[in-house]
Amino acid sequence: MPRIYLVRHGETRANAEMRYQGQNDTPLSEAGIEQAQRLAERLRSEAIERLICSDLARAWQTAEPVAQALGLAITPDERLREIDVGEWEGLTFGEIEQRYPALAAEWDHAGPEVRIPGGESANDVARRAEAVLAELRSAPDESSILLVTHGGWVQTFMCVALGVELQRRYQFRVRNTAVSIVSLYGEFALLDLFNDAHHLKGLAG
Repeated sequence: MPRIYLVRHGETRANAEMRYQGQNDTPLSEAGIEQAQRLAERLRSEAIERLICSDLARAWQTAEPVAQALGLAITPDERLREIDVGEWEGLTFGEIEQRYPALAAEWDHAGPEVRIPGGESANDVARRAEAVLAELRSAPDESSILLVTHGGWVQTFMCVALGVELQRRYQFRVRNTAVSIVSLYGEFALLDLFNDAHHLKGLAG
C-alpha cells in the first residue's frame, strides 16, 4: 500500500501573529527555517521516493532542505495550496469578527459550501485534495511519497481520506512541520501517525 507523508510548512510571521494566511506568497520566519532544518534531519533516514510540494514560497522553503537530505527533486503542485482566504488574508480572527460579524460567528460550524468573501470554500479545497488522493491511490505498493503543504490542506485531506465530515476538519490540529502518515489500501486509508513534531523538541514555541 502507498504510504503518504503529509507535512505542514514551517512557521511564518503571519503564523506567529495568528493571522489568516491563504495563498499569499509569504516566506518562512527564522523560526520556520530552523523547523525546516530539523524536519530534514528527521526525515533523512526515511525511504521516501517522491516529494510533492505546494508551489507557495513557505512550503517550498520547507521542502528544500528535506529534498537535499533525501536526494530528491521537488515536484510543484498548485493543488496543494492552502485555502484561498480572499478578503480575510492577513487578518486576525478578531479583525474578521469586527468586519464580518455574521460569517465569523458561524464560520467554525458553517457548511463546507460556505465561501470566504473573495476566496474559497472547504468544498473547493476538498475537490483539490480528492484529485490528489485519486492519483496517490494509483502509486505502486510500498512506495512512500511526501507532500509538503499547508495546515488547512492537511486537515481537508484527512477528512477526504478517512471519510470524516468536512465540518470536523478543525479537529485535525496541525503544527508547523508536524509529520502525519496515511497508508492507502484500496479505497480505504489507515492513519499511522498524526501531528508528530518530536523533532522540534527544545525549540521556542
